[in-house]
Amino acid sequence: ILSACAAATRPPAAPAPVATFDFTPQGCVTPGVNKLIFAIVAPAWQNKSTGNAAKVTEGEIIPLQARFTQALRDDFLELVNCRGFVTKGPFNAFDDMVFPDRDGSNLLLEPIVEASVQYTDVQKVAFCKGGFRAILCTADALSNSAPTEFSVNGTLVLSGRVTLSLKEPVTHSRMWTKSIDIGTTSVPDFRKDAGLLNALTPKMEEIYRAVLTVSDRYLDPAEMKLVSAQAADVKKRGAITVPRF
Repeated sequence: ILSACAAATRPPAAPAPVATFDFTPQGCVTPGVNKLIFAIVAPAWQNKSTGNAAKVTEGEIIPLQARFTQALRDDFLELVNCRGFVTKGPFNAFDDMVFPDRDGSNLLLEPIVEASVQYTDVQKVAFCKGGFRAILCTADALSNSAPTEFSVNGTLVLSGRVTLSLKEPVTHSRMWTKSIDIGTTSVPDFRKDAGLLNALTPKMEEIYRAVLTVSDRYLDPAEMKLVSAQAADVKKRGAITVPRF
């Protein structure tokens, strides 16, 4: 009865925030002024977490990751268009591209997000405020048992990188890579009641903007033309080696 009463008087959990992943490039030029055609593929998210961190990642964080990668896919499309290139897609995966899409593109942009989530100093903190909770905490202490109701405090550490790959679209040969370190982000004193996402979401939004800002600097038209010429040579040599029947 006491447990039920305590649960009934427990304040409702704060609603999880809705992440806003958005990037608006500046200094756009006329679309198509640079004749190269980019195929855009949605970023793949590779989790490097282990143990309890992996369990949390599979639960609360995966929807956040999905929004992150979908928004990144769409904003890469906008960014490439802004720099004057022609685009195809976006595609959810390379395998979703049919041959005409691959053959009709000069380059394939395929980002990969590698992230690791770790927890340190994790502690269960009992809810002891309020009459019923105080009684519960006293009972737990006398019986030497774990708290009946508790929050989880600790520090979450998020680290990793985003790797941008430009590939020849037909042979899928990697032509160019750039790695963007997302740094190490610590979220201290997260509480289960408030929701891990309340602390993590603004950090993910910062990482998102940083990744797009750096990516913008990498899409230099002169360098892209050079990479495209190299990719065309790879495509030509690949076609020569394919036996014809």
